Amino acid sequence: MKTKIFTTILVSFITLATIGQSISTGGGNTYNTLFMTPGTPSFVEKNKENLKEFKKISHKMYLSNNYLTSKIDKMEGTVPMKYNIYKDEMEFSKNGQILFLNKQEGRKVFFTDLNKTYTIFNYNGKLRYFVVHNDGKNKLLSREIIKYIEAKPAQSSYVSSKPANFKRKDDVFYLISNNSIVEISTKKKSFYPLFGSNSAKVKKFVKSNKLNIKKTEDLKKIIMYSNTI
Repeated sequence: MKTKIFTTILVSFITLATIGQSISTGGGNTYNTLFMTPGTPSFVEKNKENLKEFKKISHKMYLSNNYLTSKIDKMEGTVPMKYNIYKDEMEFSKNGQILFLNKQEGRKVFFTDLNKTYTIFNYNGKLRYFVVHNDGKNKLLSREIIKYIEAKPAQSSYVSSKPANFKRKDDVFYLISNNSIVEISTKKKSFYPLFGSNSAKVKKFVKSNKLNIKKTEDLKKIIMYSNTI
């Protein structure tokens, strides 16, 4: 009975007149502000003088151009969402207004169309979305990065101006071990010490298997091996 009540509320939350009100499972547990309005002006709103130009490139902030079917852990049903990589926010659109999924440490968002899960971790005091690449005591995490490139006016008649743009950067990888998240360096002198007393064994494993610590799949193999020693 509780499950049915919660499902009904979750499905119908998009018709709520007041977005800020809580969503209850009916069993006493309350999910405060499942989706919330942004607390600060959006990127485009802060640059209204260049609204036309920013609209042309705003789609580049996202993982996908379209809203994708997603599942939020501990909640039944699906929700159409887009991941704004630049702002590190999961977005939902209601009546033309963009809402953000409230961040809670440990919350997971699974995009069924992509077969991809994002998990929220507390990193340096901020809640951020990470992709988890393996199970075990040691895990390989990655954060997707998009940077804003400011417009550059022409310096001379020989150099053309460059419009503003959003550009996808290389993913940043992290090792989580004992609830501690550390950014992974691609420099060998900094990489192997991450494994403490097992650094020599990991180094031997990498060398014998001709692995490259700059490649995602190889990093995953290394982390998975570290869980066996």
